[in-house]
Amino acid sequence: MPHILSLCLLGTLFSSVATIGMPFDFRTPDSFNTIQVKVVTSFGSGELKGELRGARGKVAFDLERPEGSSGKLIFDARGIRLFYPKSQVDAHTSTWLDTKRFPQIIFNLEAIRNVRRGGKEIRGEIVGTLTLKGRPKKVVLPAKFRYLRAGRRSLDGRAGDLLSVQTELSILRGDFGINPGGMLDQVSNKVSVTVTLLGHSDKVRPLLPSKLFGQP
Repeated sequence: MPHILSLCLLGTLFSSVATIGMPFDFRTPDSFNTIQVKVVTSFGSGELKGELRGARGKVAFDLERPEGSSGKLIFDARGIRLFYPKSQVDAHTSTWLDTKRFPQIIFNLEAIRNVRRGGKEIRGEIVGTLTLKGRPKKVVLPAKFRYLRAGRRSLDGRAGDLLSVQTELSILRGDFGINPGGMLDQVSNKVSVTVTLLGHSDKVRPLLPSKLFGQP
């Protein structure tokens, strides 16, 4: 009987871990976490580019059941850098991003749907809520994930797994109160965003018979 109870407890424990997923911390060096923005303009080269580096937050990701993934990521809006001096100054004003009042860009991950596996990658759609300039909006983003078992060693010399995430989205600045309806003859309402993130865990998953668990 004691052995049966022990097995039941172990089963419950592992079931709970599988449901929660392995936690990944996305506070990694800026060179691994980048958000690139691009918008069509009538000035300069006809295209305004910029970037936002750095991220913090945690995501619980279960490689076997990524649909149940969840978490929260926070970005510092004050750290956005536009490669056009005047636009760099304007971007932080109350008319545009108003980063003094709204210093954070927040993304709440709620699920991953339409999961597809191929080779060493997982593709799917990230479902969550993006809050920009204090305005939340539900979004669905096509994404690519890569799980690197024991890959953290190459990052900072510590044991752990890595999870890379790549996605792209287009936002309408009017939806987030970013100078809605203003200067549309000079700056497009549509902003294209490319996101590359890397999260690390302090654990290494058991080696299972799947390419997804292999070394990069």
